[in-house]
Amino acid sequence: TGFASEFVMDIIGYLNNDAKKMIQTRIKEELERNNPDHAPVTFIAHSLGTVIASDFIYDCQNNSYWGNFKLSNFFTMGSPLALFALRYGAELFNKPIHVEGTGRWVNILDKDDPIAYPLRELNEEYKAVVLSDLEVNVGPLGIAHVQYWKNQSVHRIIAAKLVLDWLRINNKLPAGDLQKMQDNYDGK
Repeated sequence: TGFASEFVMDIIGYLNNDAKKMIQTRIKEELERNNPDHAPVTFIAHSLGTVIASDFIYDCQNNSYWGNFKLSNFFTMGSPLALFALRYGAELFNKPIHVEGTGRWVNILDKDDPIAYPLRELNEEYKAVVLSDLEVNVGPLGIAHVQYWKNQSVHRIIAAKLVLDWLRINNKLPAGDLQKMQDNYDGK
């Protein structure tokens, strides 16, 4: 119950517009400090962080004040984003963020995590932008939600895409070989 009440309190705090603006300002400052050349960015987020990151990215993509970066990839783990859709209804929650070019949005969840939900099922708009809702086994009911960061299967999913990006950026493979690897990652 301690974890559940802390999670609920975090949500209530984040829904305050002043708190949300402070969080987004901090993310923007970190991006400006660590990415001054505006290179493509990969976000890896967990739990409420997936909502915060999605909101930030959405606001950046729709309001240049929040930042100037290209979203290369978005990895969500244990995401309650589908629960936030309930505020509007899945039909009105239809403007997801978008990733650039060969970037991917991968939603990672465990069936034993009561906070994590599939995103592709929300509506056609999310189905079009989320590559996959990948189920992994990070732990049993009761602790699954806090185990994503420690799970090797999760690490492999993220690392595989980052390796593909590095190979593409650095021209380390012929285009045909790289495309086969990308197709394999995409499940084609």
